[in-house]
Amino acid sequence: MFQHTVTYKDFNDVEHVEKLNFHIMSPEIADLEFNPIFEGSMAEYIRAAMASGEGQKVYTFFKMMIVNSYGRRSEDGSKFVKKAEYTEDFLNSRAYERFFEWLTLDSPDGKNAEQFWLGIMPDRVTKEAAEIDAQSEKDGKKKIGDMTREELVELMQNRVASKAVEA
Repeated sequence: MFQHTVTYKDFNDVEHVEKLNFHIMSPEIADLEFNPIFEGSMAEYIRAAMASGEGQKVYTFFKMMIVNSYGRRSEDGSKFVKKAEYTEDFLNSRAYERFFEWLTLDSPDGKNAEQFWLGIMPDRVTKEAAEIDAQSEKDGKKKIGDMTREELVELMQNRVASKAVEA
């Protein structure tokens, strides 16, 4: 889970400090990976957008990630609840405005966007991606972010198959 605290003044000029929560679960990553907006994989989409400087594609990607990852943690911490009305309220708030500025304007080098992206990913996904990238580097192969959708699907199929054989 990625948490970010924003300080802002509401439309009545009252200052607020709010802790925002973002998280994407593994099944949601699969849903996003096969979203038709990405012509190929998510990694291909964002890599091409960043390389080309196509601001609209970068904006679309991060807006989609914000919308799909925003939610509220339950009091006992057992659930991360995402509801359309929570997201709509957030997107219409000064808290969102301040978060968006932090994500983009406060970090022209992209470090805040990278921090957000890595922070919303499930721990297991981040850990496995790091392991795959480390092994790929050893073997002289492509890292996950450089793979095409087809290469990524093949990699995942091979990993699932090898885990099944181990069991």
